[in-house]
Amino acid sequence: MIAKLYASIPPRRFYVASVIDTAKGMTGVGRIGRGWHTLLERGLLHGRIHYEGAFAALDLDHAPAPWLLGDAALASAYNMAYERVYPGALTELGIPATALTGRKAWEQWLYG
Repeated sequence: MIAKLYASIPPRRFYVASVIDTAKGMTGVGRIGRGWHTLLERGLLHGRIHYEGAFAALDLDHAPAPWLLGDAALASAYNMAYERVYPGALTELGIPATALTGRKAWEQWLYG
């Protein structure tokens, strides 16, 4: 007997407040939302962003590197560690090597 299963799995929803301390103020909140937009535009995240008031929520379908959802300090620390273990893997995803050298380089590439 052969069975076919069709399922629609809903995306995971992430809120800005789940990845940073919102007590840091609206500047940090806005930067995370802006960073998510940039990562979506560059094809590093797959999903949709919507806003609930001033707070972004991300319905995530796929993220090859989920730590990219965090703030610049977290993302750059993971990026550098990952680059040491898997040299060139993040560059193959479309992140330039210059963005993987530290927090300031990551912020420059992500936020311009």
